[in-house]
Amino acid sequence: MKAREISTLILMLILIFPNVAVNAQLSDSSNIVRAISEPVKRVVNFPSYGSPSEIYGGGYGYVGGVLYVFKSSFTFVAIPDIGMNTYASLILGEGLKVKEFIDLGNLEGAAKNRLASMTSWLLDNSVGGLWRSETSGSLPDVYLSALVIKAIAYAYDQGLLPKGKEGDFVRSISALISLQSQGGGWGAVPGSNIAEQKEPDPEVTAQVLSTLVTVKSVGLSVPGLDTAINRAISFLEGTAKKSGGKTYWSITRRDTFQITAE
Repeated sequence: MKAREISTLILMLILIFPNVAVNAQLSDSSNIVRAISEPVKRVVNFPSYGSPSEIYGGGYGYVGGVLYVFKSSFTFVAIPDIGMNTYASLILGEGLKVKEFIDLGNLEGAAKNRLASMTSWLLDNSVGGLWRSETSGSLPDVYLSALVIKAIAYAYDQGLLPKGKEGDFVRSISALISLQSQGGGWGAVPGSNIAEQKEPDPEVTAQVLSTLVTVKSVGLSVPGLDTAINRAISFLEGTAKKSGGKTYWSITRRDTFQITAE
């Protein structure tokens, strides 16, 4: 995960768990249920404002159903943030995906409304079907785009994608697939002049693969989807290394990225 994505995720965790100590060893089903339902509750209940001007330095909240963040004094006003809306949408989407196993109660309707608003905004703010970041500049950021597409897939699965938007969504997925390298992997920013961003990377490829599998699981028909999935699996198989009974992948932006895959 890239530094800017770590920063965004940390920000999301700070917002979601301000006073909660997260125990990595969940001991029983009640803890598992709480680990899913509490983030959903907190995201749903982020403050709402009438206009961005009501959000002050360091603040955040919904304006018209979209998350705005006051990032710095240079922006003078809170602005909608792609990263925040993406991670918040993923939290809501994951919660709704397993709603049969947890009791969301009256949160379900509110979670659906929030997810619908944020993912509709995300889809409307793509460039050429994909999404840019501060790191990628004017070029699409593959990792971020994969996360956004997964979030929108959750909305689609819940029947929340606005009418007439399915075609746009399929085009976004196709645009992501089109950036797959001949070897089956994806680089973080394929059009970049920087080798570390351009070269196919196991971490980025794994995220795109996870997204494409999610797209397939929600029943979307996208040309070339199965082929892209199979080629991504082949890429990861071909770049995997084994040591001490574990499988891991070397990535270009740091030493190693480890996934258990026995």
